Amino acid sequence: MWKRGVVIPGARMQRALEHPGTRRFSLTLLAGSDAAMRVQDEILLARLYNELVVAGRIHKTTRRNRFKGLDRIIVEVLGRELPDVPEIALHDVGASSGVTTLELWKTLLSVRPGRAHASDYYANMLLVRCEGHPLVVACDEEGAPLQFTLGEFVFSAGQRESLFRPCNRWLQARARARLPDVARVIAARKEGRTLPSGWSVEVVALWHPACRLAAAADARFTLGRHDVCAVMSPRWHFVRAMNVLNPGYFSPERQREAVRALAGSLLPGGLLLIGRTREEADSSNVATLFRASSAGLEAILDLRGGAENKELVLEAGKRS
Repeated sequence: MWKRGVVIPGARMQRALEHPGTRRFSLTLLAGSDAAMRVQDEILLARLYNELVVAGRIHKTTRRNRFKGLDRIIVEVLGRELPDVPEIALHDVGASSGVTTLELWKTLLSVRPGRAHASDYYANMLLVRCEGHPLVVACDEEGAPLQFTLGEFVFSAGQRESLFRPCNRWLQARARARLPDVARVIAARKEGRTLPSGWSVEVVALWHPACRLAAAADARFTLGRHDVCAVMSPRWHFVRAMNVLNPGYFSPERQREAVRALAGSLLPGGLLLIGRTREEADSSNVATLFRASSAGLEAILDLRGGAENKELVLEAGKRS
């Protein structure tokens, strides 16, 4: 018994999209110069992002209108807190596909000038191939494998294939056997050395096609890679960190490190939003808005009870 995946666009892909969960979609569908046109289909894009579990636990899934109500509140508060700023500069960290950053920026532009930067530590994916071999290994930028595509078969790198599909299980094991070679290729790339003969690495941006098109059309909207625990220059009037400082991702000490970096990225009087989506079904977002002051961060607004790590943020955001 076996089950093939979806590796190319066409009638088979459309049929598979009509039956959620029946087939695995290859991340190679995100590659290619025409990907921005092919992946306009939001259903397909959601299926592809569902495959992206980076660092073994971090999901890159997001969706349009996730922060719709929150965006309106933020723009209103920015109007009250920073009424004289000629152009608001905002940075959305851990932005996943960037589509919610694009929505926030457009909401801001409807009332005043502004520029936006969407960043994510896992902004790109690596597709590793060996000439003459049908295997493609998709990895995150740190080199952790995400998925194997072998001809018409697609396998998760982290989840073993079912015993009821011995063919898939055997092929997955064959793919996993190439991981030491893939690791050497990625190490050579990181160190700037020549790749082993026959091997290649393709870098694929993981930004939503709408974000890539917006960035190409307007210099006020930019995309990039950034570590949430590092201060980013230039500094910003508003920084958003939603669904980033989660206990499942970061220890308390790493959260404090990230808070200090985020606070250091704010201009005087700048605002920082920290929180998470509690319920995906109704976009229930719990968050706290903080202002940068001479004493550090101060909470100025709680939404739906406020951020769960509010006290940690206030403690870490104090200036010595």
